[in-house]
Amino acid sequence: MARDDFPARTKDALAKRVNLLCSNPGCGKGTSGPHSDPARALNIGVAAHITAAAPGGPRYQEAATVQDRSSFQNGIWLCQNCAKLVDNDPDSFTVALLHHWKDQAEAKALAALSGRSLDDMPQPVGAKHTPLPRIRWLPYDLARAQLIDHGWHPVLRHWTDGNDPGICLGNGPHYWQRGFREIIHACPTGTAACTFAFSDAYGHTLEVVTEGEADPEIGSEAIVMSWRIQDVSPPSAHSTKLHGQKTVHVVRPPTPTNLLDSIEVGTPSEKVRERLGSPDLVQGSTWQYRFKDTQVEVVLDSECVGSVVIALIHNCRYHGLDAPFGDFVLGELSVQDLFEMGHEHSIYRDSLRTREIIVPVRVGPAGAWSECFFGALVVHSGAGALADVDFDWDQVSERLTSPLEATLFNWVGIGGSSSEPPCFSWFVKS
Repeated sequence: MARDDFPARTKDALAKRVNLLCSNPGCGKGTSGPHSDPARALNIGVAAHITAAAPGGPRYQEAATVQDRSSFQNGIWLCQNCAKLVDNDPDSFTVALLHHWKDQAEAKALAALSGRSLDDMPQPVGAKHTPLPRIRWLPYDLARAQLIDHGWHPVLRHWTDGNDPGICLGNGPHYWQRGFREIIHACPTGTAACTFAFSDAYGHTLEVVTEGEADPEIGSEAIVMSWRIQDVSPPSAHSTKLHGQKTVHVVRPPTPTNLLDSIEVGTPSEKVRERLGSPDLVQGSTWQYRFKDTQVEVVLDSECVGSVVIALIHNCRYHGLDAPFGDFVLGELSVQDLFEMGHEHSIYRDSLRTREIIVPVRVGPAGAWSECFFGALVVHSGAGALADVDFDWDQVSERLTSPLEATLFNWVGIGGSSSEPPCFSWFVKS
């Protein structure tokens, strides 16, 4: 049976209405360019049928008429690769999805004609959030990398959330397996929309929405279609006047939860930056981060994590400790608590300005256990905002003489050198 092909004028309209760009938002490449012959042009664009032009073809609709199949409404302009892609997998590239691509491509072309690009992220001059890069129409992988580079932190879910029904279908498993645990929701139908969450240093939450199938085997990528910013916390900074002088008080974000679960010894430095953003202070191979409730110090060894320490800020608690070390609250956990759990070995360190008791914690089977260190650091002077603790240690008997239940830990860490507990810059600034 003959195909119901498009007339030449329909093909021309399909191409020009999208500025000769492929309508697949995950592609979007140009389909026309110069030939070696200056009087000719190359064309890799195709006026593709949304529903097949003949029986047996992809997405064929028997009830459609000849006029329906050859009409402008049944066409979409694609590059040759994407035209083959959508026809090879009609179950993934549905009629509704292709119509959505077409509408979006025409809207983008119309916006460009009027001098406004839909690639731009509208940011008011007075916006208080971290600047947004241009991520609309980008594949999610690339958009994610740009957001991280600009200071947006992925809000990672706990590793046990992989069985959440809200992300088990559609593109959810694909992104979860890639370690993109900031995914909030994955829709298995329609445009396969997914939602991801990011945060900035000022307490704002950014939700990014993608559409399209993410399947490396068929060369398909989901792309960013929309976003929104929510201010879910108090203002990031407020001003007061003291004796006529203006003072700015910065409100910092809380420390990410499950931090010692997501950043381990040996983690590459780029993963640290992805998890925590850009450090507040870099001193050689040491990265320091200042959060609302803690100071986090990461020491790198050959561009990989050698140690991580979370030091508690005065009058704060850190509830973010979890697997594999247990559900502890730094600022409430005492030496007595760890001794009762069977972790009775303690290490004492001192210097001219400090003294410290450290309790190692090991979990897991022999030969494959994980270890972290809980420490109570007493600083004689210059401690800045470090949480205050105190204890008495008998040098002769080498044991703690103050009440175990009253000796609270103010830092926790992993790593170190030669099996020694890590050290950190205890002069936390306010």
